[in-house]
Amino acid sequence: MRHNFHIIFKEEEMMKKNSLLIAAAMVISLSACERNAENAEEQANLEKPADTMTVQRSDEDIRFEQESSSYYTTTDQRIAMLDARMDSLQAQASRARGAEKTRLQQRYETLRARRDSLNTNYSGLRSAARDTWQNLRTGVDNSINAIEREFNELRIGNPTDNTGTAGTGTTKE
Repeated sequence: MRHNFHIIFKEEEMMKKNSLLIAAAMVISLSACERNAENAEEQANLEKPADTMTVQRSDEDIRFEQESSSYYTTTDQRIAMLDARMDSLQAQASRARGAEKTRLQQRYETLRARRDSLNTNYSGLRSAARDTWQNLRTGVDNSINAIEREFNELRIGNPTDNTGTAGTGTTKE
């Protein structure tokens, strides 16, 4: 009987130790869960301002994309018109004679160089960061306006010029 008592005592002792181990494990687990819950709450609080800023930034990005897209469409049309006027000037120069031919060819070469420079600037604008985009846009607009003024002086491709002449003072009948 003594032997059975000793076995029962050992079993009770082991159950107490196991109970203590289980209780300790539960305390550690609860503590870890509380820390995880606190960390998750902190993380959620940290992410809230970032989410708000992301929404605001997205609205700004959308507005910028709409503005730049509209600008590119308009500018592409203006540049296409410049290219048509360049072709017209080249045709005028090829038909002209003497000093007028030389003058038109020189103006063509000058305008071709400006158009090439405009193309470089416009390509840079398309790849520019938003913070520099507006300044580059102003430069592109100024270049287009200057080239258009020169064409208007030459009366090449001017919508109000129905004569088809290159500022020679002659008119078609």
